[in-house]
Amino acid sequence: MPILANVIVNDQHGFRRNKSTITNLLVFQNFISDALLTGASVDVIYTYFAKAFDKVNYQILFTKLEQIGICGSFLNWLTSFIKDHSEILLCSTGPIKDLGILFDPKLKFDCHIKIINKSHQLLGFINRNCADFTDKFALKSIYCSLVRSTCEYDSVNWSHYQSGNKSKLEKIQLKFLRFISIKCSIPREPHTSYNPLLTILNLKTFEQRRTVLDLCFLYKLLVGDIDCPDFLSRLSFNTPTHNTRTKNLFRLNLQITNYANNTSCNRLMQTINNHEIEIFNSPNVHSFKLLWPCPFNTK
Repeated sequence: MPILANVIVNDQHGFRRNKSTITNLLVFQNFISDALLTGASVDVIYTYFAKAFDKVNYQILFTKLEQIGICGSFLNWLTSFIKDHSEILLCSTGPIKDLGILFDPKLKFDCHIKIINKSHQLLGFINRNCADFTDKFALKSIYCSLVRSTCEYDSVNWSHYQSGNKSKLEKIQLKFLRFISIKCSIPREPHTSYNPLLTILNLKTFEQRRTVLDLCFLYKLLVGDIDCPDFLSRLSFNTPTHNTRTKNLFRLNLQITNYANNTSCNRLMQTINNHEIEIFNSPNVHSFKLLWPCPFNTK
């Protein structure tokens, strides 16, 4: 609503154009990461408001709303809506779920990976309820909608660099590939690679998918399709003072820990550098994807 443009602070990410839960959590995670890397501690207070308006003077509230231009039928609707709410304070010293992502005190996201692993239950649901399905692409669509979407939600924030957790995630898709191979009579030699099945179904590995999502996010951020000044300010562009052989878009400083090297910001910059992609030569994200080497051109 344009009338609220000068009222809502820039830190508000919900229900705002070019902002999302991803940008919200990135700003939050970067703040905590900075503290961890400097040895500081952070206390986070989450508040859930219910019946908050019970303690508000309605006349003052409605007067202030009118002063910023909210009036007429919309104000009447708000008047009838604002009732039956209270304030509750939630306290926790352990992992806590924020916008669907489970944050642990050390920002390792191991707990979140365990939550994702429950996607095995969704595979069981597909197996039980799709007994009459024989079309492999119909099963693929169900799998992508119910399972894969859960496994990669907001991966820009939590994408893991540890091989053990990567393997746990890939096992979810491998289980689906075994299921569909048997269900749809797709031949596969025992104890052989699943890559032929991925090709037949036009699927990527989860790790490749996370790379795709990282690249798309960074592209949209740099061209202005995503509004996250805090994260944008952390990107360090490579500006050499003389001709060099390197084509790296970003300059990364050497870090002394794996965690520091694999923060969201460093990981995204390193991904672009590794693939040597000319990110500013594309008019839109679809054209940007066409610049990627295989296997990133697949769906």
